[in-house]
Amino acid sequence: KTLTIMSLSYVLSCIVLGILSMYCSGMKVIAIAIILINIMAIDRALWNAIKFRYLMHFTIHKERNPITFVFETIGCFGAALVSILGSILIEYISASKALAYASIVFFVLLVISILYMRDRFGLKPNKYKKEDIRLGI
Repeated sequence: KTLTIMSLSYVLSCIVLGILSMYCSGMKVIAIAIILINIMAIDRALWNAIKFRYLMHFTIHKERNPITFVFETIGCFGAALVSILGSILIEYISASKALAYASIVFFVLLVISILYMRDRFGLKPNKYKKEDIRLGI
């Protein structure tokens, strides 16, 4: 639930920031943008703290390195792909519209993944299915 709230607040901040920058300008936008960017920064900080806590508490040293390597590698490739797609998108439309459209797409993907993971993540240890917790390490 914590990750869901953090993720939704992050994506919704991006959507609001994109839509706001499309239709408004001036000092009001700057003030609201700073607030929204601070919300996103708090979410990123909480995400890193939660990730570290779970990684340290639920893995042994032998498993931690491969899990961290895969997680960081996929994250970096994903960030590079999103950056490339974003730069292509900005060639054709304004940055504010690109932020709003991309945020809406990521919001839909986030909702789909939350619905999919609802019965697979955040359960009590005895409620997990055996096939969901296999580590092929």
